[in-house]
Amino acid sequence: MLDKLKIGFIGCGKVAKAFIGGFENSKAVPLANITVSSPLEDDLTWARSKSIACSKKNSDVVKASQIIFLAVLPDMICDIVMKIREFLTHNHILISVAAGVKLEKLSEISGNMKLCRVMLNLQIQSGVGTMALCGGPNCSDDDIGMIKKLLTLLGFCIELPENNFDAFTALAGSGPAFIYGVIESLAEGAVLNGIPRQTAIEIATHMVMGAGTHAWKNIDKYHPCQLREAVCTPGGSSIRGMRALENAGFRSAFISAIDEAVKRNVELGKRT
Repeated sequence: MLDKLKIGFIGCGKVAKAFIGGFENSKAVPLANITVSSPLEDDLTWARSKSIACSKKNSDVVKASQIIFLAVLPDMICDIVMKIREFLTHNHILISVAAGVKLEKLSEISGNMKLCRVMLNLQIQSGVGTMALCGGPNCSDDDIGMIKKLLTLLGFCIELPENNFDAFTALAGSGPAFIYGVIESLAEGAVLNGIPRQTAIEIATHMVMGAGTHAWKNIDKYHPCQLREAVCTPGGSSIRGMRALENAGFRSAFISAIDEAVKRNVELGKRT
């Protein structure tokens, strides 16, 4: 079924390219079924290099597609929806990936078309993304099921109420930046103790990937604190390291990082 879907992207920036790269890697969505639009010639050249249909006209994407990703900046999305409205039918499903722009507003502008909001991180390109999905009132359960099945090709997708999206975006969207900082810092600690930097980065990256995979596989069995306690044997090096982290206030730092990112998402939402 998914290999028959006609998928469009209005906007061909890094988010659209991450989606397309993920679909390409999944082997489940033929690139021949995708159409993109962009005002930038570099984006169109990129699309042509992958044999993806492309145009400078957003209306061409609407006409060629059933599912349309609105992969544009929040301050552009309402104007774009207004301009494509005359080409929309109730067979289309619009998917907004714009932070802060509520479904209610998009529904009003679109003429009550089928709408979903999706928030994501760029790991979708590697098939290990984290996504939140919220369907608008005109989407049926079958519509939501189809969209979720499509997004699951790119990683983990969870349905969330829209009022949780700012917090989700802070955790899943900004969170990778924090974890990359963790990887860098852990590697530097190993460099301080004699391991070559590139080797240390490889070790730290794989360790974080392994810890995450182990936590995920045991998500229903163990709380993260139980996994941590299993590593920290009495009198060992891990508990000594944990004490150093606690003394530096690392828990509070991460909690504050998420909280500040949520506040910023709320601020950005008020500007749209």
